[in-house]
Amino acid sequence: MFKVKEYKEESEDDGRVIWTTDRVNKVLDAMEEGYNLTDHPFYEGNPDYKKGNITFEYTDFEFSEIKKCAKDIVYFANTYCQVMTDEGYTKIQLRPYQERVLRSYQDNRWNIFMAARQIGKCHIYTTKITIKNKKTGKEEEICIGDFYYRYINPSFLGRLKTRLYKLIEKLDR
Repeated sequence: MFKVKEYKEESEDDGRVIWTTDRVNKVLDAMEEGYNLTDHPFYEGNPDYKKGNITFEYTDFEFSEIKKCAKDIVYFANTYCQVMTDEGYTKIQLRPYQERVLRSYQDNRWNIFMAARQIGKCHIYTTKITIKNKKTGKEEEICIGDFYYRYINPSFLGRLKTRLYKLIEKLDR
């Protein structure tokens, strides 16, 4: 279980800005109005990502929410987690079996699940998926392993592994 420690400010005059929700909302409003701000709490100016090592002062409500989320993973998932759909970001509503799985992950260090193959997990390198190429707009069929090593983790060893799998696939034919 996660533990939340209360943050105590040691010195307030060390030159760092102490951010609050109200202050962040004012910065967001200014950015929407077209102001170019040099001092903001966002990574590379992107409001979706906060910078690291910023000092943030929580309200009592925000602090109680953090404690609630740390204690109950299902509350966190149902309240704050979102998925990307064709219509944009949508809040999720967990099904009872998903709640049981999350609670099992939270309560037990080791878990084994017997699950059907149709639930969306994939671990075989040669499983084919269809993706839409952003540059050309065309759909292409690609192995999940090729996708991983081409788009998610493009390293030398990944490319080498991809070529070895393709060689094995040709030898099997």
